[in-house]
Order: sequence, then structure tokens, then C-alpha cells
Amino acid sequence: MNKELFLGCFLYALGQTFVWFEINSQFVWKWWEGKPLFSVLVLGIPAGLCFWFATKYSFQAMEEIWGPRFLAFGMSYITFPILAWWFMKESMFTERTMICVFLSFLIMAVQFYGRNDMPTIDTCKKVVISKGKAETPPQEEKNVTCSL
Repeated sequence: MNKELFLGCFLYALGQTFVWFEINSQFVWKWWEGKPLFSVLVLGIPAGLCFWFATKYSFQAMEEIWGPRFLAFGMSYITFPILAWWFMKESMFTERTMICVFLSFLIMAVQFYGRNDMPTIDTCKKVVISKGKAETPPQEEKNVTCSL
């Protein structure tokens, strides 16, 4: 994992933690009840900055926008269950939750390890159609099978 991707993961996890406290502190501490504007101002701004920079670094590492989107989703399934268990005493070890956690790890694994092995739309666009037959430009040496 390169530095940008690691930093993106860390910032997504930190942003998810800020968001968890922003919306759930009202259930953990009586003092936070009825203070939505204060909660948004104190925790929402740092969360937004974390997500902004996480997306920037993840995009630099992955060179696509879908990867960071799924990475943010997957990181939420790491932070949320831990915080819900620690502060709310809600177990993540239910069948439904464990399936969701497994699927989020699977989504992240596809983004980390499968992205270079699969042809993308951009790869498919490199196949030039001329006079009814497909020709590959000289700089593209790979055999790519695209089904659109």
C-alpha cells in the first residue's frame, strides 16, 4: 500500500470517527442532547476536512473516483462497529452485521488488489474502430477483452 492510499484510509477512518460522535453523542452523553448545531460545528467541520483530504489522497493513489468512494464505505464498517460496541454496548457479532462487515472488507480488497487486473472503460476506449474492424493503437500492446 502506497503512502497516499494509507493516508487516505487513515483520514477516512478519522472522518468516520468524527461523524460517529457528531450524530451519536446525543445517545452517549446527556449533555449532547438537543445540541445539533453545536455538534455539527464542532465535529462536522473536522470530519468534512478529513473526507476532503482522504478523497484527494485516495484519488491520487487509485487514479479513479470510484475507488475512494468504496474505500470510504469500507472504512466506515471498521470504525462504526468498534465505536458502537465501545460506547453503546451494541455488539457487531450478529449474523446480519457480520455479513455486512465481511462484504465491506471484500469491497476494500477488490479496490486494493483487483483494480490493476481488470480492464476499465478507459482501456476499452483505446481500441479504435476504423472501417468496421477494431485496431489497437501502436503504443497499446496489451490484449484487452471488453464487453460493453
